[in-house]
Amino acid sequence: GPAMPGGPVGDVPTPPITPPIGGAVGGAAGYQVPEGKEALIAFLQQMDPRQKQPKGQTKQELMDDYRAIHMARIQAADKLLKDSPEKQPRLAATQSKLEALRSLMGIGDRQAEKDLNGFGRTVAKDPDPEIAHTGRLMLFDMSLDALANGEMKETQTLLAELKKLIADKPDAPGVFVVTRKAAIVLQQVGHREAALEAYQAIGNAYKDSQEPQLAAEARAMLDMAKAQTLEVKLDLDGKLKAMLTDQPNSAPPVLEVVKALLGIESPGEYVLNVAAQVAQLMEISGNVKEAGEAFALLETAFKDSPNKELAEQAAARAENGRRRAALIGQPFAVDGTQVDGSPFDWGQYQGKVVLVDFWATWCEPCLREMPNLKQSYEKYRDQGFEVVGVNIDDDPQMVKRFLALQPLPWTTVISADPNARGFEHPLAVKCGIDAIPFLVLIGRDGKVNALHVGGEKLDQKLAQLLG
Repeated sequence: GPAMPGGPVGDVPTPPITPPIGGAVGGAAGYQVPEGKEALIAFLQQMDPRQKQPKGQTKQELMDDYRAIHMARIQAADKLLKDSPEKQPRLAATQSKLEALRSLMGIGDRQAEKDLNGFGRTVAKDPDPEIAHTGRLMLFDMSLDALANGEMKETQTLLAELKKLIADKPDAPGVFVVTRKAAIVLQQVGHREAALEAYQAIGNAYKDSQEPQLAAEARAMLDMAKAQTLEVKLDLDGKLKAMLTDQPNSAPPVLEVVKALLGIESPGEYVLNVAAQVAQLMEISGNVKEAGEAFALLETAFKDSPNKELAEQAAARAENGRRRAALIGQPFAVDGTQVDGSPFDWGQYQGKVVLVDFWATWCEPCLREMPNLKQSYEKYRDQGFEVVGVNIDDDPQMVKRFLALQPLPWTTVISADPNARGFEHPLAVKCGIDAIPFLVLIGRDGKVNALHVGGEKLDQKLAQLLG
């Protein structure tokens, strides 16, 4: 689908950046592990990755120091566990060793992976519930990695442990983060029903949290689970596939699903995004009437929402939909400057069939469409076909570097206003563009003939317009 600004809600947190894999297994060379409880506790605090960064002039030196830091943490933790029976030193040592082994495992140390599995299982059986919890949490996180890598297929055990972690210690550090990660991973690898069950369990556990942000995220999960359950029941995926493959009378059933989603009591951000994206797919597939109805329903559903931000978003998406629909049959002109700073002359395109391509260097779908545009340009240029690219990168230097490496055979225009770039480009705002690539085909009369003419549609349209 089209690329949109920003990123998906609720991304899985990325792990800390570590040096590249390489180098031999080493010890704690260069880091003298002290003796005595207090000295060991202080040493572990000093070697914490948030305090201690690896040093080196080369990748190999960085790798060796990174490995040495974590080996030293393990040695210090082992000493502290051996010599200190008190809870707090044992807890600190356990957490440090688990983290260090996980860090070594992350750079491909297979022995560290085995040690982590064994140590985690031992910790999970510790008589102290808090210490045992740290081991269970680490083992659970490791199982998520196995699931994401295709090494685990069965999900019921994972779901049972997720629910148990929440039930036992919902407010313990890391529980919400790792269980949310589990729900996302389950969804990403195709276990949709298990993911919905996980979202419901997490949402119900935290919806009344005293932390406002946590409670809001939990309620959003419940809204999403409710909406996705409805999507499955009404077969939204199947109906969308029928519409996007141009099957007869396939748009009205999709519109009915949109109505049902927006009819959920107090719909949230997930429903807003799904309804807006489905409406845009209707528009792209040529079902402009149904798209207009879907945008109108979206705006109405959120008009009186207590969440003013959602109401504004829905109104903006609906307004953009109306602006795009209103382009058809109207005169169209491109203003701005060329990438080198020289003025752009739209007048030289009069009497020609022109494709205006709104794109950005960061937009992967835009770049995938480029070969098709080049092919049509070469095929029809001699018959009066031209292309004008309107770049909406935030930084014009990005497009300059792109064109230096990969020149385009047509003119590229950027905003003349340095304070109105990206999706704030004046022409993008005027056209209601909130996703790219956005393709506008203009006839010889200077009026918009069609929108969203990517792929085979462009060649078909050009054959009609140019004979």
